[in-house]
Amino acid sequence: MQYIMKNYNFTFPTTICLLIIILFGSGCNKPEKDESKTPADTTSIAYEPNLAKVKMEIQTLENERAKAVNAQEVNSIIEFYSDDAILMLNGAPMLIGKNAIRSELEKSISKQAKGNIVTYDVMDIYGDENTVTETGKSSLSDSDGNLVSTGKYMAVWEKRDGKYVCVRQINNQNEMGK
Repeated sequence: MQYIMKNYNFTFPTTICLLIIILFGSGCNKPEKDESKTPADTTSIAYEPNLAKVKMEIQTLENERAKAVNAQEVNSIIEFYSDDAILMLNGAPMLIGKNAIRSELEKSISKQAKGNIVTYDVMDIYGDENTVTETGKSSLSDSDGNLVSTGKYMAVWEKRDGKYVCVRQINNQNEMGK
């Protein structure tokens, strides 16, 4: 019996120690996490907007605006501008606000020949999905398809209430033949 007690006293503490080592030690030998399967830490990654998608949205707006200009629909054209928009036209004073822009559009459309076709081509955009600066070129053809004038423009669009509106725009006509 002494032999058993001696072995028991020796074996029991040893068994407890081994159990503790196994239990706590097994946590140290966990396999490494596969980082490719866990979400990235988004606090250190800069957000990249989908500018190709935004460019397509802006080109769609420019196509709709051209359609309204070609139809000489001032009310449709003015809807592309914010209430606080600023428009800077070639050789004219700065137009501040929708009312000033509307007044100028009414004058210019009354002088425009019927059947003229304007197009706007978005060349590039800069910014993010909320504020976009667009650079583009424009062309005006007569009803026979002859090129009358070309120009370039820059517009700043802001997303307000879920849609883009033009808040700043500058237009310049090119000299023909250049």
